[in-house]
Amino acid sequence: MKREDLDLLVTREMPFGKHAGWLIADLPGNYLNWFAREGFPSGEIGRLLALMQEIDHNGLRPLLDPLRNKTNPGSGGDRCVGQNSASHDQCKRGSEAAKQSR
Repeated sequence: MKREDLDLLVTREMPFGKHAGWLIADLPGNYLNWFAREGFPSGEIGRLLALMQEIDHNGLRPLLDPLRNKTNPGSGGDRCVGQNSASHDQCKRGSEAAKQSR
């Protein structure tokens, strides 16, 4: 793993599939686990998905927060950045509900 790979997780969007347009760092754990079971695609995207699955599996997602803020200043670590319009709206509603329940 290289430092650049971590930066790519918070900037690279998923190019295909159910979560196309989502940042790799924002993909749900069950989706990443599906790839782990079925096989990661070849190339850079597969390498990044495997890395993100490992990070998620070990509960290390918060380690990406400083990188999010560095690559997207002012976002506050918005986990909904990069999603298509409908998914972004759904993500934002979930984020707001989570904030209110704290």
